[in-house]
Amino acid sequence: MSATFKEFDAIVVGSGQGGNPIAFALADAGWQIALAEGKHVGGSCINTGCTPTKTMIASARIAHLTSKAARQIPPRDFYRTSSF
Repeated sequence: MSATFKEFDAIVVGSGQGGNPIAFALADAGWQIALAEGKHVGGSCINTGCTPTKTMIASARIAHLTSKAARQIPPRDFYRTSSF
């Protein structure tokens, strides 16, 4: 079996927040680019880090606010038994 080789002007390691923009910029400038990603295309931030964490925090906040709101609603007979 014979190996084949290809030449690149740049090899970008990682397709995260830094890798993708530089790879596209160099490709747009006419460079031959190799983009190497070991696990998730898009990097860890979009797949397991920043974005999922922000979504989880936002969901937890909504759950907290809803449960808090349910405790603050006066009982059904509140207006009949209270004098103003």
